[in-house]
Amino acid sequence: MRNLIAAVSALGLVCSVGCSSVARRGLAEVRGASGDVYPVQALSPATAKAASALKIGQVRIDGSGAADFRAALQTQLKKQLAAAIADKKITPGSGGPLTINSTVRFYSSKGGGKLIGGMAFVIVRVEIVDKGGKVVGKADALATTKALRTGTEDLAQELGKKVIAWAGTGKT
Repeated sequence: MRNLIAAVSALGLVCSVGCSSVARRGLAEVRGASGDVYPVQALSPATAKAASALKIGQVRIDGSGAADFRAALQTQLKKQLAAAIADKKITPGSGGPLTINSTVRFYSSKGGGKLIGGMAFVIVRVEIVDKGGKVVGKADALATTKALRTGTEDLAQELGKKVIAWAGTGKT
């Protein structure tokens, strides 16, 4: 009887550990890529709203694995800016244009760990510059994903959405 209780307890423990792993994996797949912007130098909402236009400037690299991510980020920043303007989330003001310059500081893809659920991660320094070349806002933008179905493009898309939203409103 004691052996039966031990076997049932062990089976219950194995099932509960396995089920929680499956639940975490499922949640990661549903969530996909996530990101956020952390201001280092706040962008004034008044400055963001007054901008006559937002422009995508340089996307530079300065860090581990960064070259692999640069092209995807450049493409997604342009796409997300066009989408925000089309959806009227960003409207032109009467001030000068603002330029978004980015430096990819760190990028790590899932690599071989993708099959067992590794994590992809990117850190980008973003600077908003006015027409005179003065930095009016600076932030670190981070994006991560543990989902198997997501990759570089998904991280870049999430990062692009967050950066454009911040640059267009001054709010995170």
